[in-house]
Amino acid sequence: NTLTDGDVTDVAVNRSFTAGSLYTLSLPFALDAEQVKDIFGTGTTLYQFAQLVKENGESVLYFSKPSAIAAATPYLIQPTQDVNGFEVEDVTICTTPNNISFTAGATTVTMKPILSTEGSVQTNGTTEYWLAADKYLYNNANTILSLRALFDITTAVSGMPPRCRVALGENI
Repeated sequence: NTLTDGDVTDVAVNRSFTAGSLYTLSLPFALDAEQVKDIFGTGTTLYQFAQLVKENGESVLYFSKPSAIAAATPYLIQPTQDVNGFEVEDVTICTTPNNISFTAGATTVTMKPILSTEGSVQTNGTTEYWLAADKYLYNNANTILSLRALFDITTAVSGMPPRCRVALGENI
């Protein structure tokens, strides 16, 4: 909690992951492709928000599949092995958030990393959506722990929030 950008240190991440489940993930340090494989398992899939498209009245969030994790950048991750915390040596800390944002029509979607040193943030329950275990996005007020990501969805159209769906390769 007392580290600043540019510090090089060893870290222990106290977060669990279940093989095959989908999670949001943001880390204040980078992991190369080999580290991702060693920690989360061979065949682990990372997804990075890459495009927002309007299709048939819906906003569709498309994701690319990088092999490594950049510091302070939000991802979706689907590990292939269970993880009960992990340690990494000699990482460079970066806490400046790398928000990823796209606009299609009147809708803007921003995927934001949560790197709070407080350990959690309170969502505002209006524009901030979080990914739940059932793979849907919810926007009720909720406490979100650090090292995760939120989706901020805004629209210039009054009324109901935009209908959004997530496209993960062939699995929409």
